[in-house]
Amino acid sequence: VLRAHAGEVCVCELEPLFEVSQSTLSHHLKKLRDAGLVGVERRGLWAYYYVNPQKLEELTRWLS
Repeated sequence: VLRAHAGEVCVCELEPLFEVSQSTLSHHLKKLRDAGLVGVERRGLWAYYYVNPQKLEELTRWLS
């Protein structure tokens, strides 16, 4: 979903797409952040996530 979106996606937009709680979604997004695959920008109460294209390319090459 993040990769298909051209920019940042609010966690509030992601939550309805998955059958998990917001806290579970945030936990998984944190794992992706820790791996460097996604970045986050906080604005007030909301967090906006985006794909780190360089890290995604590295992962794609590694998996090939």
